[in-house]
Amino acid sequence: NGHNCATRQQSIAKFEECLDIIYILYTVSPFLSDAQKSAIITQHMNICLNLGELYVGIGLREKFGFALRMYEEAQTLFEFDPTAFKSKINLKSFILSKMADVYIKQEEFSSALGLLEEALNDALDSNDKDTQCQILVTQGRALLDAKQFEKASIVFEKAIALSIELNTLHSK
Repeated sequence: NGHNCATRQQSIAKFEECLDIIYILYTVSPFLSDAQKSAIITQHMNICLNLGELYVGIGLREKFGFALRMYEEAQTLFEFDPTAFKSKINLKSFILSKMADVYIKQEEFSSALGLLEEALNDALDSNDKDTQCQILVTQGRALLDAKQFEKASIVFEKAIALSIELNTLHSK
């Protein structure tokens, strides 16, 4: 496990270097094409997401604030240029649920549940049933951790119903 932590620390250092490079690239952005700017924004967001994941992964509570800042930065970038991300996943919902994960680890359940509600609404707006199902499961786990068992049960029932619907859709 010590080796794993050292590897994560090295990865964090590399991603932080990349982030510094991205910030430098922004200073020359007036001279770049729209495609190049879009590529920089996409890389910036990927770096933020990876750093957030790594900060949470090392499990140090003092790093959770950094993780949230990275996810918030990624969310800002996504809102700035949603067309830069040609991803299948619902990126806004994904970022919000990642931020919620940080709050869950800190046992700040009301903040986590608020973000998950926002993520779920976004997934509902885009009719993304796979993401809806994942968010419902995360929401259910957060409610269990918060000892809100009846609410958790209702959320898990919704997740199961949606999962059955998805399995039926995917098997056709």
